[in-house]
Amino acid sequence: MAGRDVRPGPPGAAPIGTLSPVRGRWQRKWCMGAIAVALAAASCTTSPSFPAHPADPDPNPPAPAGDLSWIHVAHPAGRRAYLADQVGREVFLAGTNVTGAYTNHQDQYDAPGAPPRPDDPTLFDGVCPANDNHWQDPPVCQVDAGKGKWTSSAPNSENDFSQMRALGFDVVRLVINWEEVEPTPGHYDQQFIDRVSQLVDWAQEQGIYTLVDFHEDNYGDIPRTDTPIAGLATTPTGQADGAPRWAVMTDGLPNLDLFGLSVFSPAMGRSFQHFWQNDDPGVPQGEAPGPGLEDHYIGALAAVMARLQDRSSVVGVELMNEPQSGETDLADFAPDLLYPFYRRAIEALTGVRDGLSTCAAAAPTGATCAYPALLHDTRHLVFFEPAAARNTVDVSFQANLPFSHYGNLVFAPHVYTHIFTLDAELAHQDPATSAFPPSYDFAYQTADSEARAMGTALFVTEFGGSEADSDTVLAGTMAAQERWQVGGTVWEWKANCGLTAACASGSPDEQGRWSMYESGGPGATPAQNGPPQPMRSRQLARVAPRLVAGSTLDSAFDPATGRFSFDATSTVPVTVGDRAHETMINVPSGISGTVSISGAAATDQVVDQPDGSRAVWLAPTGAGAYRVTVA
Repeated sequence: MAGRDVRPGPPGAAPIGTLSPVRGRWQRKWCMGAIAVALAAASCTTSPSFPAHPADPDPNPPAPAGDLSWIHVAHPAGRRAYLADQVGREVFLAGTNVTGAYTNHQDQYDAPGAPPRPDDPTLFDGVCPANDNHWQDPPVCQVDAGKGKWTSSAPNSENDFSQMRALGFDVVRLVINWEEVEPTPGHYDQQFIDRVSQLVDWAQEQGIYTLVDFHEDNYGDIPRTDTPIAGLATTPTGQADGAPRWAVMTDGLPNLDLFGLSVFSPAMGRSFQHFWQNDDPGVPQGEAPGPGLEDHYIGALAAVMARLQDRSSVVGVELMNEPQSGETDLADFAPDLLYPFYRRAIEALTGVRDGLSTCAAAAPTGATCAYPALLHDTRHLVFFEPAAARNTVDVSFQANLPFSHYGNLVFAPHVYTHIFTLDAELAHQDPATSAFPPSYDFAYQTADSEARAMGTALFVTEFGGSEADSDTVLAGTMAAQERWQVGGTVWEWKANCGLTAACASGSPDEQGRWSMYESGGPGATPAQNGPPQPMRSRQLARVAPRLVAGSTLDSAFDPATGRFSFDATSTVPVTVGDRAHETMINVPSGISGTVSISGAAATDQVVDQPDGSRAVWLAPTGAGAYRVTVA
């Protein structure tokens, strides 16, 4: 491990360490390391103590747009940090990943011969561009935009965000990527940023928050290698997104999936390594004050958030999807490269200095200085992921220490228990008999400990599986989310079945069957939105708390019976009818049953809403525990 440069962290917390990059090592020993780390974590029963933290952000910034409050991270003593609204209520967000915002800059997931995607926002004004089976994702539309919150949510309405609202979703993770924002070096595509803003507008009108996700899979637009190595490597599928072609530096290494696994592509590993070292690709500089790859990426982040910085309906930004370690050992990756990059990005977006002087423009990525501020946006949350290898064992590969003084941080792991964990990927075991991971709770238990150690809130930005996994894996995952009081966004909203043999055979591994809505298929005319896949809807359209006055103790929903129970406690009385301070429980359309409120709370109203859902409003009396049931 390289030498450590230790800086003081938040008051009372462990020091924040910044390590110098590790160069020139390609030692992907992650499989055995994953097992060792996971078994060690599974044997640990003591949670780390909660670190001290700076004062919470101002809970009363300027008035929010529409009915969506600014959300901040609250840091109570002795418990995990959590999402809170302007008056301090717990906020629970649940929703879906939305991928159909991709434009022509991102087409590697599309079938050969795909027509150009519609990428001009004016093409979506009151209409929905025709779908095409060659596209993995149908266009995302809201044909009744501007007509109010309760527009039609029928499958044939072409109102995506209305359909999400009717299912009880209140947040979308909007998947975009670097290539779309900065298709040519130093130039930010304002038309694409207009499209992002349009989607944010549509979500806001339906009462849905947006999390802007800077997404990458397998680094980005790396040229394929079409000659495989017999018995060792296969030609990559071409499914990659993230970095534009001008930001790919492979040094001539082949883009082959060694052992059939994309994680072992030499070209991808080298490309990531150049990125983490902030190497200069020799192209025109962007708005960020440096010529390196990280500098360009940070400039693209700032270009998008500059447009959205005054929007309370934008809950925040996720810095990078599933980062991979390049040619660096996993044990060194997070402290040496990943978290120093996150710290720099946070400094650029928020202006937080971490107790350091600002770096010189000629060398903005120093370990002992703060990245120059491109924005001073301190009202949005910043979501950050651990190394992607966590997906294989449900526990992170790093020492979890505070790395930034910014208060609005959210740890955002992915949970794919029995989908991408080693038992499924390597041993192809049945989830019902698999010995590891030991439970669906394991991923959330470890994530809870990791978030506590870093002093952050917790939110799972990806989980899911195919429709066939819904009543097994998805059911177990959702129940664990409730037990650990964690929100999340399922992968994904809708997709085309496409033109593949897997689609024709009905394979559960076909990408379209991971979505809420599946369109198209060989020889079929692809619809914009079909009826929701039934098993996924049953698991995901859940009765759930959305705003909680006081502290949540327990929440559980049974999809088989529609039964729901919720327990909380509060020592602060709320006046009946004061909905700016009351607790609200959402009951999605299609779930019947009598709502009962007992204990130290008074019923305000159960509101029947135009889409068939119900909003349950209640006011804690401040005398302690209260309960809500749907029976």
